[in-house]
Amino acid sequence: MTWGAINELTTYLGYQRLAELAGHPVLAEILSRIMRDELRHFSFYYHEAEKRLRRPSTARIVRTLVDRFWQPVGSAEQPVEETRFLATYLFSGPEGRAAARRVDGKIRRLPGFAGVGLVEAWIDRLPETRWRPSASHARTPARPALRTHRHGPRSPAFS
Repeated sequence: MTWGAINELTTYLGYQRLAELAGHPVLAEILSRIMRDELRHFSFYYHEAEKRLRRPSTARIVRTLVDRFWQPVGSAEQPVEETRFLATYLFSGPEGRAAARRVDGKIRRLPGFAGVGLVEAWIDRLPETRWRPSASHARTPARPALRTHRHGPRSPAFS
């Protein structure tokens, strides 16, 4: 449940950042509908995690697993360059870093999760790539190439 809460909140804030950065009204409307679902999913997972983590032994085990293994959904399947591009595009700059800290701050309220480092720490651990946003950076990045997958093309995504 904790893992699900982290991923749903990260996805929600990723979509929110995409809507802000793209500045496209149709995309913003589509994303707002998706975000409503993500928020409902997050709420369910978060409240269930909150109940289950009240047992200190459960909280210790789950915290250990999250500390050692958590990363955003899909990031292990995508090339690191695409993952870094997406993370940098959505979560760089003051507003992006604030969004990353919101995930961490909310999850830190769960029993046993005080001081946890999640999204911002994960971004900081990603290897450097050539792409870096700048003050003159256009609002929409060049589209990364689609990767071929045995079930068809895949684009980089957080979830």
